[in-house]
Amino acid sequence: MAMKSQASEKWIEIARVGRFRDSGGVWHDFNQSRLEKIAAGYDPQRNQAPLVIGHPALDSPAHGWVEALKIENDRLLAKPAYVTEEIKRAVDNGLYKYVSMSLYQDDRLRHIGILGGHPPAIDGLAPISFSGEAALTIEFGGGRDPETVEEKPKGSQMTIEELTRQLADLQSQMAAAAQEKAAAIQAQAALKDELAKAKSGAEKSAADFAAYREKQDKEILSARLDQLVKDGKVPPAEKEAVAKTAEALRQVGSMSFADSSENALETFLKALEARRPAELFRNFSAPAADAGGAAPGKPLSAKL
Repeated sequence: MAMKSQASEKWIEIARVGRFRDSGGVWHDFNQSRLEKIAAGYDPQRNQAPLVIGHPALDSPAHGWVEALKIENDRLLAKPAYVTEEIKRAVDNGLYKYVSMSLYQDDRLRHIGILGGHPPAIDGLAPISFSGEAALTIEFGGGRDPETVEEKPKGSQMTIEELTRQLADLQSQMAAAAQEKAAAIQAQAALKDELAKAKSGAEKSAADFAAYREKQDKEILSARLDQLVKDGKVPPAEKEAVAKTAEALRQVGSMSFADSSENALETFLKALEARRPAELFRNFSAPAADAGGAAPGKPLSAKL
């Protein structure tokens, strides 16, 4: 691509006083003081605006540069420099008929775009021509200011607004995660509380049942010992000693009369129940009275 080695001697119109609508449909008023501000604020040493095709991304190739801006009457003019031969031929052949200016938000010139079939924002100006009189139209760009935005790695197209939005989304996700964690901790605490209550209830139920079986076993053991004494198989004087032995066997063997298996206590009791009764200690009744005896049903006193 050939490039001119010197600046163009021509100044071309890029804006005029009036009210115009930008590419986004927003209306803008351009008075004389605003055009003068744009011209006075342009510094090619600080931020030189390129001459590009259309309104491309920041990394598109430049086909020339703007050397200076000035005001003539109610018009803003630009002086192109180092315009490529390729773009000059394209303009001369009528491939590009208009040009359009893009501004930063502070009204500094961003670039000048050469337009083909797209109509310009400012009407009433002559078509562009690098060999004769030329006019440029304006488009208001909201692009990044290269001096106020950090330079990004090559190939990245993420803006500060996008980074800010992603940061806000990340913060929102972190806040939601923190809320979920707090809710999980609260639910875990509630579950532990319920588990402790259930465990306490189960322990109380087990203790109550154990106390019930203990009482029942003692009552059964007492009744069996009473029956042994009544049957004359355990002398009354030995009842206390037999009861202590039976209770010790019950405690050692953790025996319950509800159990189906036989243990030491049950063996001990069955051995006592298998004894022959001592007639001396049995309760007995006299035989039925005969004609010369006592009245039927009256007990006889045993003589010791």
